[in-house]
Amino acid sequence: MATRDWHSTVSSQIRSGHAINLKHAIKHIHYAYFHIFNNLNSLNIPYITFSYEAMILDYKNVISISMQYLELPNPEIDESEIFNANIKHYV
Repeated sequence: MATRDWHSTVSSQIRSGHAINLKHAIKHIHYAYFHIFNNLNSLNIPYITFSYEAMILDYKNVISISMQYLELPNPEIDESEIFNANIKHYV
């Protein structure tokens, strides 16, 4: 389960029209996380959390360690698709 920096998430919610302001966006995010984690737990689905930012900075290690823990094979990664989409929210 990926988490993301709050400012980037809020900005994305507002820019995409999913929220009308900061307060509305934060409410949406809290609602989403509540339902995601509630459903994962109620269905007894194993999960771990990692940050989007850690994934961008060191995706090879984050993926490798996560897959080891979950006992899954490492996926093939197209490095050309790895980029920091948060940057646009800080300029």
